[in-house]
Amino acid sequence: MTGPLLRVVDLSVAYRSATVLRDVSFTVEAGAAVNVAGPNGAGKSTLLRAVSGLLGLAGGRVTGGRVEACGRVSHVLEGRRVYRDLTVEENLRAGAFTVRGRAAVAGRVAWAYDRFPLLAARRSTPAGRLSGGEQQLLAIASGLVSDPAVLLLDEPCVGLAADAVALVAAVVGESGAAVVVAEQRPQLFPAAPLVALHRALV
Repeated sequence: MTGPLLRVVDLSVAYRSATVLRDVSFTVEAGAAVNVAGPNGAGKSTLLRAVSGLLGLAGGRVTGGRVEACGRVSHVLEGRRVYRDLTVEENLRAGAFTVRGRAAVAGRVAWAYDRFPLLAARRSTPAGRLSGGEQQLLAIASGLVSDPAVLLLDEPCVGLAADAVALVAAVVGESGAAVVVAEQRPQLFPAAPLVALHRALV
């Protein structure tokens, strides 16, 4: 494959009359890992929502520029976004909604269980009964089961112990997806970084 998997060109975003992002441009190549860094309120989540197409659900709108994606984009939102009343398995199947064919979906769910044994042990448990860290692992696994070309991770380390971060890093690396990770403090786990970052946007 030639060319970047993701291209953001002169992107501007507003909420009502307030401009949040202005003329943001960057590219993400296959296999790359990009960190979007900045304090709370800097626009990290807004940028990821604009890329994934979820901006309108948060009340924002693109006022200029464009986003071009080649391949499937998966967005793991901040705040342990899982379907609390659904089981772990139902959450994973929901994450695979873009995968065609029942056998293919089952294969992707099995892939997730193999990488996250804790989730396999809790497959029949409603997600609302999981611990916060377990819910975060489920959210990340649900974002991976669709086998995305580009994975957007918004504050993925919140609620995870260092060993869980190391596990996620290994699985994300194995997935082969290009990664855009929004982290206020990417050095939070210096001994086990979530991804080996190639560059940062501040």
